[in-house]
Formats: sequence, structure tokens, C-alpha cells
Amino acid sequence: MRKGILSVVVISLVYLAFAAGFNLLPRSTYSELEKRDLMHFPSLTLDSLADGSFTAAVSSWYSDTEPYRDSLMYLSMHFRDLEGIRFGEQHIEFVSADADAAAESGEEEVVDPVPEMDTITTVQAFEYAESEGDAENIAKVASSGIILVGSGENVRALMGFFGTEKGGAKFAEAVNPYGAAFGKSVKVWCMPIPTSTEFYCPAEAAKFTKKQWPVFNSIFSNLSNGVRPVDVYSVLAGHIDEPIYLRTDHHWSPLGAYYAAKEFARVADVPFEDLSTYEEHVVHNYVGSMYGYSHNVAVKKAPEDFVYYIPTGVEYTTTYVDYTLDEEFHVTGESRPYKNKYFFSFKDGSGAAYTTFMGGDMKLTKVETSAHTGRRILIIKDSFGNAVPGYLFHSFDEVHVADFRYFTKDVTSYVDENRITDILFANNITNTCVPYTYSRFRKLLNPSDPGLSAFSCDTIPEAVRVRMRGKSYPEAEEECPVSWSDLRYLKLLYYDYNGRVRRGEMVCNKAISGDLMYIFKELYKAKYPIAGIRLIDDYDADDTRSMEANNTSCFNYRPKTSGSSLSAHATGMAVDVNPLQNPYVKGEVVEPESAREYADRTVDFPHKITADDLCCKLFRSRGFQWGGAWNSVKDYQHFEKKQ
Repeated sequence: MRKGILSVVVISLVYLAFAAGFNLLPRSTYSELEKRDLMHFPSLTLDSLADGSFTAAVSSWYSDTEPYRDSLMYLSMHFRDLEGIRFGEQHIEFVSADADAAAESGEEEVVDPVPEMDTITTVQAFEYAESEGDAENIAKVASSGIILVGSGENVRALMGFFGTEKGGAKFAEAVNPYGAAFGKSVKVWCMPIPTSTEFYCPAEAAKFTKKQWPVFNSIFSNLSNGVRPVDVYSVLAGHIDEPIYLRTDHHWSPLGAYYAAKEFARVADVPFEDLSTYEEHVVHNYVGSMYGYSHNVAVKKAPEDFVYYIPTGVEYTTTYVDYTLDEEFHVTGESRPYKNKYFFSFKDGSGAAYTTFMGGDMKLTKVETSAHTGRRILIIKDSFGNAVPGYLFHSFDEVHVADFRYFTKDVTSYVDENRITDILFANNITNTCVPYTYSRFRKLLNPSDPGLSAFSCDTIPEAVRVRMRGKSYPEAEEECPVSWSDLRYLKLLYYDYNGRVRRGEMVCNKAISGDLMYIFKELYKAKYPIAGIRLIDDYDADDTRSMEANNTSCFNYRPKTSGSSLSAHATGMAVDVNPLQNPYVKGEVVEPESAREYADRTVDFPHKITADDLCCKLFRSRGFQWGGAWNSVKDYQHFEKKQ
């Protein structure tokens, strides 16, 4: 009897000790194993208390934030480490998304989004699969498991691939419109990236994945003439005896990215530096994302070196815009531009070493270099693409890096504003096979119409003044007939010659700012085509360059064309619209010279401004004179209003 009572007392004390530990010890807030922030204590409201959602949320918070969460999970994994499937001499283990739950239910698990992982989640997969009619394949991609190969310090974690040739063709169809949109003015490149499974999965485990080359072949064979393929598959296949992929992470290694960047530089015909010129840096004892995804202790026991390379012999400055995300990883805001380093350093053993490049994905990056090649590139990528840009600092004057999952800009306007010469799509092969990618690519090129609310009129921001000083506005303010306070900065929308909605900007005299807001809103509502609306400072205030680019502009402190007195543009009281098709003509003089074919106004051609043209009617209705009605000269692009 006494022994029974003693046993009950001991068990009770042990239970109380555990209970005290779980309730009194500090709660966990972040899981290094799962690479995520843990749940926050829920907010209490009358509604949540009444419908029971508050208590349910507290229960979820309690289990999610248990003290020493990672340590307990590590112990659990340790006991599971003996499980596995052996084929001959090799040790191969297949880890499902949730093996136990799948076994019990017989169904594929629906998981929460993990933004760091470059596979779409099951929830998202079915959401998009309904519209694409390919739910079976998308579900397989989403819930594919992880294959563990080898043992001891040589363990390699591989992510199953279940993409299809049909998916590859759809990816090409999503990229092709970029080639059509930019034509010869911008070179568009497509560089799909294989994952490690393609090269390191043993034949005995082939049933857990699919071959990737047929999808690559499908992508390349379906690209239009306006998009140039970059075949890094064949290049990487020649280096599989080198550490071109990480063993404990789902990404390739910086060395693999180097070989890919080298091949891109070759086909793009830009300078490229050999790896021997770079500084080598190492983060020892690195264990990457596959530990958290597989929940297998064997990965934890097989750390590796994370080796990356920093370019030398080139100067570069990096500017970031950070994105703020909500709980569902939707962008809700963005920071002001700020400067910081491109390569971030981490201590040995850090699981965050892959974020060495730019510090992560959720930002827009612009790197200005001293390359002086006249080329500027926009890389539209997923996280595989993070390791590529650093190898291109010798190749491009500017390297812009945008993650397609978070990028908020209109690509067409961004390319124009930053004078981009090349666009590179750098995406891992899994992302080429999911409808979410196709949807995002289409949206980035053809964003929804933001409406008239996007029009605005403000005093000149300091950032705009910096762009203008020494160009369209004199360094010494007293030299200009108008002060900064006399000018206004307009943000406008317009339809370009291809019928796409674009964003424009213009500086004008405050006396006509209301007129111009009205006129350009009416032109926008009528879908009146305008080639471009940019500050003339983007052309170094060179009126000829601006006209040759068919740029619509207003303020520019300069003399009259073919004269010495100040132009009405010098006070911001004149606007030039579509100048290439509507040139300045005086006798045999045509400006710009490249517009000579449009000097004969008896010929009909697109975008010609006449007295009956909507643009001319709108300006005249607000008291502007049209240069096309002058006698001694004809300035068909020109509208001005007397002060």
C-alpha cells in the first residue's frame, strides 16, 4: 500500500515538474529548425470569446511555443533516425510532408505557406489548379517529399520534383509576352535552373521524383524569338563532381551559381571575371533549410561549408527597398530606399548563411557598379537567383534584382524609368511548373488599372530636385526665372503605343498644373496613346535626346529651338507631346532630325497631332496655343500657355 502511494506521489511530482516547466519557463518565440516565427498570444475580443475562437487560438499558441521546442523536436528526430528504406548498399530515406498524418488519413496534407521554400503550398496549388485544370500534378508538386541519400557526414537531402512538360510550356507562354512587349529595345533572357535532385538522385530512388530535362526542353522549344534561352542545365551537368549544390539546403551553392552566371555572360556577350579574382569566404558547420523541411536529425548531423565569393576590382553601391508582408505573405508596404552592403556575413553554424546575398528575398535591390559597359539588367528571380547577381558586377553598370513573388512595380514602367537593357528570368525548375508563377508574371507585365486616383500634383520633392539640379534646373536658383515653389511635380497615367497602362511623371509651372491634370486625365480616359512621359532629366536635359526617344515633357530651363531667348519650357508653361511623330519644322530644318519622315503633314500616319485631334482640342480648350498653327514655323508637338 505504501509503495503504491509512493509511486503516485513520485508520478505526481514528475507531472507537476513538467507542468511547471511548460507554464513557468520562457516560451519559445522562434524556431531555428523550422525557420519561422512562432505564434503570438492571441488578442482577446468579445466576439472571439463568444464564438470560442479565442480559446482555440490560445490552445494553438500554447502548443506552438512550448519551452525548448527545437530541443524536444531534435530528440524526437533522433529516435526516428533509424527509420529508412535501404536499396542495396545505399541508404535512402523518403520523408513525406507529414508521413504519420498521411498514413492515418490516406490523403495528402494541406500545409501552411512557407515563403522561404520555392515550392508552392498545397493550399495555393489547389486554389490555382481549379482555374488551370491540372490539380493532380500541382498537388504532387506541393506535397512532394524529401529524399535523403547517403549516411554520416555525406547525407544529402533532395527535394522531389513532379513538374510536367505541359507546365514548362505554360512557363514559356508566360515569359514570351515580355519579348513582345520590349522588342529589340530590351534583351529578354530565360534561365531555368535545375535542382539537385536531377543530378544526385540514385536510380534506386527514381520513383520518388521525375526527370527535369524534359521540362527544360519544353521551355526552350516553346520560347518565342523575342526571348533568348540560357541553358545552364548542360553547363551544371559538366560540374556535378564539384560542390555545385548544397547538401543540407534546397538551393544550389554559390559555386553552381557562378557557372550559371558565366554561361549567361557568354551568351549575353558581356565581360565576366574568372572566379580566381574573387575573395573566398566560408561559413563552417552550415545546416540549411532541408533540416527544417525534413525534420530528420541525419541532416543536422551532416553540416557543410557554405562557400561564397565577393568580387574585387569593381566598385559598387547597393540600394534597397524593403517590403512589409502580412501573415499571408502579401506585400502591405515598402520602405524608403536606403543603402547597405550587398554581402552580409554570418558566424559559423548559422542556418541563415544563404541570405548572405542581399539579406533575403523580400526587397527590391539596385546595385550601381563601375563596370561602364552601357548595359543595365533587371533579374526577375526566386531565391535561387539570389546567388547570381554578385558575379555580374563586372558585366553591367546597374544590376536590379526583383523577386517575382513580392515585386510591386509595373515591369514596363520600371524598365523605362531605369533604362534597363536586359531582363533575366532566373527561376528554379519547380517554380516553372506552378500556375502561381504564370499568374505573377502576367500581372507584373500587365498590372490592373490603378484608376484616376494614381494622378497626383505636389510641390517638388527633394529627391526630384536632386535629379533636376544641374540638368533641367540650374545649380544656382537665382539663374532660373522660376523658383522651386513655382513648380509642381505631377504623377500621371497614360496608355502607351501598345495599349498598356503606364505611369509617368512631369514637372510644370504651378499656373498650369490644374490644366495638365485635367488634360492628361481626359487623355487617359480616352486611352489616347502617348509614347512616354518622363522627366527630361532622364536624358540629361538634352532636348534632342528626349525628342528622339519620343518623350512627352514640360519644364526644362533652356533657350528656344533655333534661338537664344528662353523657351516657354524654361518657365514650365509649355508641353511637347509625342515629338517624334510631331516634329519642329522650319524650312528644311526638322527637329529631331530622325523625325524627317513625319514632316510632311499631308501624309496620314499614326499618332499625328492635327487641329481635330483630341489632344489638340483639350489643350486649346484650356487656353493653350498649338505650335502646329503658327505661321513662320511649325512645332506640331508644342502646346504653350501665356502667363
